[in-house]
Formats: sequence, structure tokens, C-alpha cells
Amino acid sequence: MMDDPQATDRNGRRSASTPDADVTERASEQRHAIDHPVPLCVDLDGSLLVTDSLHEGLLAALVRQPQPTLAALRALPRGKAAFKRRIAELAGLDPALLPYNEELLTYLRAAKAQGRKLALFSAADHAVVMAIAAHLGIFDHAQGSDGTTNLSGANKLAAIRARYGDDFAYVGNTTVDLPIWQAARGAVVVNNDRRFRAKVETMVPIEAHFEAPSGGLRAWRKQMRLHQWTKNALIFVPIILAGPLAEPADLAFAMVGFLLLGLLASVGYVINDLLDLPADRRHRTKRDRPFAAGTLQAKDGVVVAGGMLLTAMVAALFLGTGFALAAAGYFVGTVSYSLVLKRVPMLDVLILAGLFTVRVVAGTTLTSAPFSFWLITFSIFLFMSLALVKRYAELIDQPPGDDAMLDSRGYSATDLPLLLPFGAGSALAAGLIFVVYLVLERFPLDVYGNPVWLWFVFPILMFWLMRIWRLAVHGHMDQDPVLFALKDRLSLALGGLVLLLVLLAW
Repeated sequence: MMDDPQATDRNGRRSASTPDADVTERASEQRHAIDHPVPLCVDLDGSLLVTDSLHEGLLAALVRQPQPTLAALRALPRGKAAFKRRIAELAGLDPALLPYNEELLTYLRAAKAQGRKLALFSAADHAVVMAIAAHLGIFDHAQGSDGTTNLSGANKLAAIRARYGDDFAYVGNTTVDLPIWQAARGAVVVNNDRRFRAKVETMVPIEAHFEAPSGGLRAWRKQMRLHQWTKNALIFVPIILAGPLAEPADLAFAMVGFLLLGLLASVGYVINDLLDLPADRRHRTKRDRPFAAGTLQAKDGVVVAGGMLLTAMVAALFLGTGFALAAAGYFVGTVSYSLVLKRVPMLDVLILAGLFTVRVVAGTTLTSAPFSFWLITFSIFLFMSLALVKRYAELIDQPPGDDAMLDSRGYSATDLPLLLPFGAGSALAAGLIFVVYLVLERFPLDVYGNPVWLWFVFPILMFWLMRIWRLAVHGHMDQDPVLFALKDRLSLALGGLVLLLVLLAW
């Protein structure tokens, strides 16, 4: 049975022993320890977990109880242990959803099966440590920070020695663990740096070493979702539709604006993924996202997102006040959606439609053409329909009985009959607005030499929207119809045909 040091009497434990000064005798003892395994003491953050439980808890607490979490910062002057205790109380981390180093966990389970004693010692709060130990069911003893003492460094070594004397091996991952390894009989190293492992090996024999997840550029490219930047091509729509009214400089400004909106989009994805970790880890595909999988660390995400946000907003000011306001509105809308609004059924699709439309508005601020309310209204209804397709596809694609993702969004399978007519109605409204624009608005006659070509856009648009909805109803639609359109050959062909018709209308 696992020991809880904060619930049992510590009297009678062996006091700390002093390592033998004779190097030869010490080496002999260490070899004996490897041949006859001593208890293995395991570090948590960065070793058994590929992330940091405090960072995970802080994010979870911010989502669940933002005001008390911000107030908990007042506990920091009383020390890290008090702060960790308060965050643990607010976060309610589910140990089943945390990302573990699976190779190390397999090693530990094998050691346990062979009769070796395992103990979990961590600077994380004791409640978190005990919850993880209970979930894994392989530890004979578990101990963490108690709200007063931060169980890190020398404090952790003292706790280990109080339990096992000098007869222990240790699993760690960083320089703070070096003094513990120096006192240990054996080491298990979770670190990718060969020089670091070589340094540990000068202190203690290494039983095994394991790779820590390494993010790198590939993981950051995946996290930034560069393929999603294609949605920002909407910024070019006002320039294309303006035709002869557009100036050469408009295109250059739009290209810069495209990049800045891309940076803001990536910041939004980082924030969304950091705040949505539990739901992503329950999802069969989203669990592989870098933050959910532990490939990237949460603290790095905060730093990178802050840098990209500052860069994008400062640069946006150089493109004019109108674009800067549109960019700021886009970012605020994205963050609001990630924090709250995506959990409000039906309002979430309106926000998604608005975020797409803001891209179009941003494009109009960079052109010499007059602002078109027809274009904005058309955009709202078009993207409302596509947002409803996205929700419909998520619902119809959800395995029976797996309601975790649906609960986080506020939808259920009973909403399917509601989403379909609203989505189809929005598609029809977009088509109707397009036709009324051609009939009543003077703009086509003033700008286009042959506006009759624009009439052929209407049947193409309606065919594409009907096809999208038919695919969704039959369960063949990707969850994001915009990305589907960018990969679907027929959609690309129809898009090219529409572009040709617009050019012919010039």
C-alpha cells in the first residue's frame, strides 16, 4: 500500500547518513546497488510528466476560476509551497489526462512487477502528487510540497534520506537534481543532452536514460497552424472585387496585412490550446496537438505568444488606424471565443462568422475602393452557414456515448435538426444578397466593364454550398469546411472559375 507521509507518523525513520569518503568503496557500493536494485525515487515534473504540473494547474485554474486564481498570486510572497497549494485547490487536475513519459512509465511498471520499491517525490503540491500516484497505482510512497515547505532540491534530498537513507536510486531530468544524484546509488536520466548525461555519469552509475519530448521548429510549425493562415486570404477579396479602382500599393499593403493577421491567428491558436488542454486530451485527434501531447511546454507558449502579439500589433499601426482597429478586434474576438464564447451554443457560430468577416473588413481598410456593406452582409451569412457546417460535422462525427467534446461546446446530438435549417437558411440568404446586389447596386456598373459575367457566380456559389451541406449530412465533411475547400479538388476548381468570371467582368 502507498505511504502518505503527511497522513502518517514519521518517527522511527532512518536519519540522513553521510556518504563514505572513500571513492573506491563508494563505487563498489554503487555497483552492488545496480545489481541489487535499491528503491527508485521518481521525480514528477519533466521526468514522469513531460510537462510541469504547476503550469498545467495554473492554466486549468484560470479557466475554471479566473478571479480566485488571480487573487492566489498574493500567496507568492509566502513562498512557492503556499502558492502551489492554492493552485492545486483551484485547478482540480485530472491525473488521467496528464501527459506521461510513456517509455519511463513502462520501465517503472516493469521494475514494480519485479518487486522493486518505487516512490514519487516531487516539488508539486502533495495533493497533486497523491492523485497521480493513486491513478498510476505503482508507487509504495508519495510525497510533495505541503503548503509550507517546497519539496525541491535540498528539501527533496532530505525527504528521500529520511525515508531511505542513502539506499536509493533517483529519476530526474535537470540540473536541480544533480545533488540528489550525487547522494544516490543509481540514476535514471530523462534528458536529451548527452553532455548532461555524461556529467551525471561522473557522479553515479546510470541505470537507464529516456528521451524527453523535444519540440523544435517542427512542433512550433504545427502549433502555429500555418495552414490556417490561408483563411486570411479573405483580406485580398476587397482588392480583387475593387478591380480597376484598386491601386498597386493596395496589394503590397494587403500582403503585409496577411502576414500580420497570420501572426495574430497563431497567437489565438496558442491561447486556445493552452486553455483547452483537458478537452483536447479527450479528443481522439486533438490529443496530438503539441501542448496537449507535452511536445511543447506551456510556459514557452506564453512567452512566444506574447512576443508575436506585440510584434503584430506594433506593425499593424504602420498600416493605418483602420487596419490596426480591425486587427485588434480580430484578436479580441479570437481570445473571447477561446475563453468563453465557444461554449455558448449558437452564439459561437455568430462569433466565427464575425471573425471571418473581420478579415474582409481589414482588407477594405487597405484599399482605395469604397466600403461595401453588401460585401460585409454577404460575408456574414456565408460564413455563418460554414460555421454551422463545422458544428454539424462535429456532432454527426462524434462517437455514440462520447459526449466530452460536446459538453465543452454546449451542444448535444439533439441539436442536429436545429443546426441544419439554420445553416441552409444562411446559405440561401448569402445567395439572395449576392443577387440583390447585382440587381440594385450601381457599383457593378460603375466598376466592371462586363458585369453580366458576375451572374454566373451565383449558381456556382449555390452549388458549392449545397454540396458542402450534403457532404456534412452524410458524414463526409471535415470538421472545418474552409480547410476542406482548400483540399477538395472540385472546390478549388470552382473557386478558380469564380476568379476567372470576376476577371472577365473587369
